[in-house]
Amino acid sequence: MQAQAKSCTCILLVAIIVGSSCGPTTVKQSVSTPRPLAITTQSLPEGEIGEPYFAQLTAEGGARPYTWAIVSGELPVGLSLNEETGAIEGTPRQSGTAPITVRVADSSLLAQQSSLVTLEIEVQSDSLHILTRSLPMAGRTLDYFAQFAAKGGTPPYTWSIIEGGLPPGLNLDPITGKITGMATEEGEFSFTVQVEDSSAPPAIAVLHIGPRAPARSSAVWRTANRARS
Repeated sequence: MQAQAKSCTCILLVAIIVGSSCGPTTVKQSVSTPRPLAITTQSLPEGEIGEPYFAQLTAEGGARPYTWAIVSGELPVGLSLNEETGAIEGTPRQSGTAPITVRVADSSLLAQQSSLVTLEIEVQSDSLHILTRSLPMAGRTLDYFAQFAAKGGTPPYTWSIIEGGLPPGLNLDPITGKITGMATEEGEFSFTVQVEDSSAPPAIAVLHIGPRAPARSSAVWRTANRARS
């Protein structure tokens, strides 16, 4: 009896494990430092009384947006600073030179920067002069009204009669320049009116009203016997 040969088949399984050769990952982050904050405005334009004014403060560096403030001195009367935009605007109401120190601050949360600069705003006034060149005729025993007008200088003004006089019954208001009342006499009346502004020393303008007025400001003022209508 022959021995039966047994055959077998073997399968060799080889597991290949590949290890990771990657080490720790390094992440680099670049942090930039803002440029130093600096105000670039070096001067401001002149203003004029009664005329609209605008000037823009500017800066560079730091982190926007900026915040502006006046830390010393005061802007001329009539002007204001926009704290967000750095704009100075308004209408000046008083002449003179106003020195101011301006501060700008950036919006950095970690290390806020600020910058200072001292500037001047000069407000000019045109020369004081009387606009009124003549007055309406007054009627005796009739209510009368007229008003002098002036321009330039530094308001408010003060009016006065410095030579001659108004017809009896009429009066000049020194604050408003109004002439009111009721004339009680007929005739021609000559007088010289003066206006002073509020500067120190005050500016003065003079106008002669009457039949012998200079040619450049000639005016004849009469009162007449007019009956009420």
